[in-house]
Amino acid sequence: MKKRGRKPSSRTYTIMLKGLSRAERTRDFNPVKTALLIYNSISAPNSTVDLNVIHSNAMLDVCSRQGDMTTLWRVAGDMPEEGPGSPDARTYTIILRTIRDECRKRVARMDPNDLDKIQRSKARAIKEGKKLWPDIVQQWAKGSLELDNVVVHAMATLLLEG
Repeated sequence: MKKRGRKPSSRTYTIMLKGLSRAERTRDFNPVKTALLIYNSISAPNSTVDLNVIHSNAMLDVCSRQGDMTTLWRVAGDMPEEGPGSPDARTYTIILRTIRDECRKRVARMDPNDLDKIQRSKARAIKEGKKLWPDIVQQWAKGSLELDNVVVHAMATLLLEG
């Protein structure tokens, strides 16, 4: 595209981010770092594309699949609370599933006999989800979020971890 002087479209950015979500991390390549550069370039002054929730969800998906909670929370925290680009049901589903998946990964690496440590890890994950849930309900109550069974299921499966 660069050789031909073509600017990326909104769809082009989404495709690149989705591709990076499936990329494998190697010693020389960090998909989250590359995705973050692309994601931030959407908001650059010379960009012809407006950042939207689809881009943010694609970026969150990269963080989720790569297990990068720090970047996930940073991207989610930078999203506007209301209006264009604000979180939707998919956004919350990605975050809740990531919290659950990361908890499962942590627990799998622990000694199965260390029940206290396992319970603390699970409790921490549930606490994170419970901190997010009031925001979800508030957005739904205001009518700015269409709450679907996928989000509710993501929260329920997180609660079942305990």
